[in-house]
Amino acid sequence: MVILFTTPLIEGELLQPKKRKKGILRATTLATLFKFSIFINYVLVLK
Repeated sequence: MVILFTTPLIEGELLQPKKRKKGILRATTLATLFKFSIFINYVLVLK
């Protein structure tokens, strides 16, 4: 069920590189913010 749903999305993203770039940028930004929040929590716990 998941494969059937994601396959057309992946094909659509491959056909539209601009949207794919935005998606990658958004994903990396979210990942960076997530790591940053973990780092802040880690520092606050140590204090």
